[in-house]
Amino acid sequence: MGARRAGAALSSPEPAGRSALTRLLSVGVVGVTLAGALAGFGEVRANRRANDAEQRGQALAVDSMSALLRTNQAAQVDVENFRRAEDLRARAGNALQQGLFADPALRLALELKQQRLKRAARAAQGLTPLSLGSPDGPRGDPRFPSVFFAKRTADALRLQALQDAANQERSAWDSRGSAYTAVLTLFAVVVYLFGFALAMPARLMKVFGLTGAFLFAVGLAVGAKTALSTPDRVPARAASEFTTGFVGLETAIDREGFLEAREHFSKAVELWPSFARGYVGRALATLRSESPKLNAVRLPVESLESAERDLQRGRDLDLDTASVRLQLAATKFALALQGRGALLAQTESLARDAIEALPADPVPRYNLAFSLLARGRTEEAREALKEALERTLAADEEGTPRAQAFVQVYVSGALTDLEAIAAAKPELAEEVLRSKELVVGSATAGQVFEPTDQTTFPPVQVLTTPSTLSWIAAGAPDVDPGTDVLTAQWYEQGPGDGWLAMPEVSGPIDPRSGVTQQARNILASSIPPRCLGSGTYRVELYVNGHLAGQGEGQAVSRPLTAFVDRVLNLTMCHPAEWRQSPSTLEGFRDAIVSPDGRQGAVLVRYNLSTLPPRLRGLGAGALTASLIETTVSSLRAVLPARVTTRTPVTHQRFIWPDGPSQRGFTLKGGGFVLAQAGVDRGDNAAFVT
Repeated sequence: MGARRAGAALSSPEPAGRSALTRLLSVGVVGVTLAGALAGFGEVRANRRANDAEQRGQALAVDSMSALLRTNQAAQVDVENFRRAEDLRARAGNALQQGLFADPALRLALELKQQRLKRAARAAQGLTPLSLGSPDGPRGDPRFPSVFFAKRTADALRLQALQDAANQERSAWDSRGSAYTAVLTLFAVVVYLFGFALAMPARLMKVFGLTGAFLFAVGLAVGAKTALSTPDRVPARAASEFTTGFVGLETAIDREGFLEAREHFSKAVELWPSFARGYVGRALATLRSESPKLNAVRLPVESLESAERDLQRGRDLDLDTASVRLQLAATKFALALQGRGALLAQTESLARDAIEALPADPVPRYNLAFSLLARGRTEEAREALKEALERTLAADEEGTPRAQAFVQVYVSGALTDLEAIAAAKPELAEEVLRSKELVVGSATAGQVFEPTDQTTFPPVQVLTTPSTLSWIAAGAPDVDPGTDVLTAQWYEQGPGDGWLAMPEVSGPIDPRSGVTQQARNILASSIPPRCLGSGTYRVELYVNGHLAGQGEGQAVSRPLTAFVDRVLNLTMCHPAEWRQSPSTLEGFRDAIVSPDGRQGAVLVRYNLSTLPPRLRGLGAGALTASLIETTVSSLRAVLPARVTTRTPVTHQRFIWPDGPSQRGFTLKGGGFVLAQAGVDRGDNAAFVT
């Protein structure tokens, strides 16, 4: 009987609750296994898609590099053919010039030579789409050949943008695969918990079962969310819009061009909201629409705020490069000077980050110095400024002196920022002046230098023409041209009434040109060439780094267009409606006339080495006076009437440094021609205009 009771006990059924829980756990194991299979399928699919995107990105990288090399080489060949055509035209012009002074027999031979060279020039010209008057040629692109090369890289840029899209897609699929891997890991834990629970007493079975059920629910939620969030493929149009915007940013020369580029960047980020380069490009287009050279500080607040948002968005999307930090620091600095002073701390932090990334670059150190100065931390600012100057003056770690032209670019940038600080914080005017003298004095001395000179200049007058800036002192300053170093720093009034330093016409003054006056040609010095517009201009004159005098003047003129002939090395400013005349002789003479033909300008270049000996033996003044007569005589078919009277020849050094001559010619019927000439020994040429 005892045996029967024992057998009955061994075969007695489980409690009803435990039996139901066991069945649930068993079903749960099956469910988790099936869910795991689905997650595994999703993981495999995500990894396959990631691999496809990676391979597509690699193929696009190869294609973009190939396109870049191919288009650059083709563009270089086109430019070289154009240069050859230019050279042949110049040689034809030299033959024409020689014929003006040759006897009849030699003149015929020179005419034949000229025709042969012109035919060769036309043949070379036929090998390239570039020409003097083409949209991408020298007269259509003030920075020739930058527009031509920028347009030719468009296809490579588009492929690079598509590569970025493929890389982003790969990253998204990788993240999706990682999410599925996490889900599979979670499901494995759930299966373990369910299996372990089956061997536990009822109470522990419930604990492990509920824990597993919770983790299973979490895994299902994550898996479902991952399955429903399939990465979108970036539209190809986004890459095209970005490319158009980038090329526009590189080729624009006015506000309208930069705003058009901005619109294309906006369309790109609208189609591709996570495209970091699109946001940074839009920020640059916004800033350059207000200041094409990015040299102004006092820009409209709304433009600065828009650029700040886009630059920050680019950083947030992992485009956290040193150049982005520098531009963001400059933008925040500009905003800080217009009422948002709290941003100066962020500017300082960004500048310090950029210094770590670019320890040899002086720009982030200037940013640091001026953010400290604007916060009133003058001693720290001065030390940071000295460190910036040390890196400005040295081109490398070995201390090789940097070329003066490049030093001046940094000097002018620093002076512009200091002017902005002085305007925003008048209480810092004295410290700003000390900083300006430190900058100019160091650039003058070639080493960090604290000026102590106390020389003062007599009153200074500023004069302007469409192509030149000039200053004249009322008397001679107490300056020794043999030992003292004079420097002129020019400014123009920019956006928001801020003063912008002008590096193209600023720098040391040659004492041989005198210490009471000087003229600088902005048309020949600027890249791209430009003419002075109406506005206010200022010059600061420094003696051994000390600000000794300054003057200010107004320029009032109609909008003028810069004309550049690279073959003849001639430049001029003319009304926008004037056009090149058929009387132009390539390689020798340029003629530009008004639509009615009643006004115009003629520019002629004479190669000194091909002039006859009787002219080469003359002094510079006599030579240019003779060339004026020769030029006017050769223009009989160009002038609207014949010459009736002549004014005496004058020689004003102010017009041209070497051999200046000027003469007026009255035409029958009341017209008048003013001819000026000078010698440029560096170019081995004499010019008549």
